[in-house]
Amino acid sequence: QTVLGCGLRTAMDEVGGLVSDRSETIDPLEAEKAVRGSFPAAPDPPGASVGLEGIAARYAHLRGISAEHARLFGLGSVRGDGSGSKADRLLRGRLLIPVWDERRVMIYWTARATFLQTPKTLNCPRSEVHSEWGLPHVEGVADKSEVVIGLHLVSPGDEIIVVEGPMDAAVCGPGFVSVMGSKVSRSQAAAIARRRPSRATILFDPDEAGHAGAAAAVRLLSSYLPTTQAQCPEGLDPAMLGRERSLALCDNSSSIVAYIPPLEKT
Repeated sequence: QTVLGCGLRTAMDEVGGLVSDRSETIDPLEAEKAVRGSFPAAPDPPGASVGLEGIAARYAHLRGISAEHARLFGLGSVRGDGSGSKADRLLRGRLLIPVWDERRVMIYWTARATFLQTPKTLNCPRSEVHSEWGLPHVEGVADKSEVVIGLHLVSPGDEIIVVEGPMDAAVCGPGFVSVMGSKVSRSQAAAIARRRPSRATILFDPDEAGHAGAAAAVRLLSSYLPTTQAQCPEGLDPAMLGRERSLALCDNSSSIVAYIPPLEKT
C-alpha cells in the first residue's frame, strides 16, 4: 500500500494478481467465493427518481441513449432536495446511473454531469462519509471495484461486451457492461462469472490506459470464461460508435483466450 501510494483494497487486488499468476484456471462455480455477500441498498441521492426528466432527459437524448436503454438500465434524474447538503449541491441536475443486483435492488450508483457540472462523474460515497454528504447512513455499502453496471441484464449463456464507462454501456444497451474505468478488479471479474455468460469481449477506449487495462482484463477474465479483445478506432469509444458498430467490432475481434475447466480431483 505504501509503495503503490494507494488504498488498502487496491493494494490487496495488486498483490492478489501477483500471487495468482499461475497456470491453472478458476472454476466459475468457485467465483462466488470471491464476491462479498449481498450488498445493502445504497443511499438514494437527494430528490432522485428512476426515470429521466428535465435536464437529465435532454442530456441522455443528446448522448444517444434511447428511451428503451434508459428504461432497461433504470436511469434516473437527481433533482436535489433544496437542503443545501453536500449531496444536494454536488448531485443536483445529474444523470443517475444505478447498479442493480439480482434482487433488483440499487446497490450502487454513479451520477454523470449533464452540461456544466464538474467533476464529470460522482460515485456513491463510502459508508463512513454518508453523514458528511448529508445522506442516510448505510453500513457496508458496495465499493466501485465490486460492482458492474448493466450486469442485471445478463442471463446465463449470453455473450457480453465489457466497456469502461457507464455512458458506453447505457448508449450501447443490454449485453454491454461497465466496470467504471480501465481496470477490471478481481471482484468484478468474479461478479461477471457469476452470471455465467458464454463469453466476454473487452472493448476499452483506444488510449494508453485503455490498452493496458484491456490486456490485464483479458488475462484476468480468461481465468473464468472465454475472453476476446476488440479494438475501437483511434479517437472513438463505444458510446461514440453506438450499439451496431460496437457489436460489429466485437464480431471481428481476435485473440480469443479459451477457458479450460480445471481437472476434477480424484
